[in-house]
Amino acid sequence: MEVVARVTVPGGSPLPHICYFPPLNVIAAASSNGCLSLIDGSNGRLIRKSTFSGNSSTTPTNLCYFGGRESLVVARGCLFNARTHTKDMFLLEDIFCGPVKKPDDTITLEFNSEQSTLIDAILTSDTSYHSILRDGEVVITRHDVDCVRDTKWKTMTLTGPLSVIEKWSQSILRGGTNCDQTPLSFLVSSIGSRLLRLRTSDSMIITLNHRRNNSLMHMEAHRRLTFANWPHMGYR
Repeated sequence: MEVVARVTVPGGSPLPHICYFPPLNVIAAASSNGCLSLIDGSNGRLIRKSTFSGNSSTTPTNLCYFGGRESLVVARGCLFNARTHTKDMFLLEDIFCGPVKKPDDTITLEFNSEQSTLIDAILTSDTSYHSILRDGEVVITRHDVDCVRDTKWKTMTLTGPLSVIEKWSQSILRGGTNCDQTPLSFLVSSIGSRLLRLRTSDSMIITLNHRRNNSLMHMEAHRRLTFANWPHMGYR
């Protein structure tokens, strides 16, 4: 679960420009030019370095580790994100990709090494899939430079209009490929969920979560009430 919000970090905030991330034994550091680097906590080797740098010359990037959810909290200006780790890594390039207002707005989606391999297989299985991205001016970037020695950190990003990326994922679902259908369905489902999240405003997410929590409380109260009566009376 990812939390994306807009917030103003006050002056003198305890969020530093460098922090240790215990679950992965890595040190996250934000440079003055806006790049976010991950350093191996054991030997100091550079694991991964991000490339985003928008409006970073005047706005520092602050970092903090939130142990309750094992998340890396990243804040820059009015943008705030708390990102959890999966498969012993977390994605960096789209960490400040906020909600969109129009279908033609440019977004960035980053995929882990397994998803990147699957996407490469999809693009080579049928040229039409690659044509959709090329004609829609979607840029494919592979983050597998020399400093990225661990395979799990070699990721891929798609940057382009939301409508084009959505059309591409739907065409994969309809057209099918020679790839294994199980990971393919997981990939398309993941893309759909992330696109839906980008389309949904923060206020809507907060409202939905509030209603969901109330609904769960009512269900639990009803369960406890009925469990104390027939046919469960006297049950231990």
